[in-house]
Amino acid sequence: MAEKQQGRRALRVWRLPRQGVTEPILVLGCAFLLGALSGCFAAYHMDGDGQAALETYLTGYTGMLQARGGGSGWGALLWRVVRLPAAAVLLGLCPLGFPALPLLVGVRGFLFSFVVSACGCCAGPEGVLAALLLFGLAQAASTAALLFIAIPGWGNARNLALARGGRGTGFPVRGYLVWCGLCLAGALALTALCHLLSLATVDFTAGLLG
Repeated sequence: MAEKQQGRRALRVWRLPRQGVTEPILVLGCAFLLGALSGCFAAYHMDGDGQAALETYLTGYTGMLQARGGGSGWGALLWRVVRLPAAAVLLGLCPLGFPALPLLVGVRGFLFSFVVSACGCCAGPEGVLAALLLFGLAQAASTAALLFIAIPGWGNARNLALARGGRGTGFPVRGYLVWCGLCLAGALALTALCHLLSLATVDFTAGLLG
């Protein structure tokens, strides 16, 4: 019963006062879309030196995975996954999150799109598949966590900003923190699974890039 009540409190963060979740979804969705389109544009206009550097990095990365078997690098991988969602947690508790969270979501959209698009420009459809196996699935887990945290967080930040930091917005901070913890834990678990998948398919991925 206690776990069910805690879960219900966490879900209450979606019942934002005054404007609900429609406005945060629209604003953050547009920010992510603009970032993704910018990433595609940047990848398409990448010069020959940039493509050569990316190809070298990808082949070196797959070679490292094959040599080490993925035994090292877990800390750096998990940090890359949680750093933006963790920043979103803090921004959702202060007025600064009103302008900053859409920018953060746009940056994530850019990075997600650029990696996949750039690999596609370098190696065609095989490069897209390789990028998804190596990076894309883990980035998708991080992106989902970021959006699920940013939607209620942006609503609270908006209310705080418009009220000039006034009280009485009715935002359930404890439930928000529980919700954020669940999102981060889910992102870490999915990332670990995605990393294991990339290790299991590293030979196949290396063949795609070769």
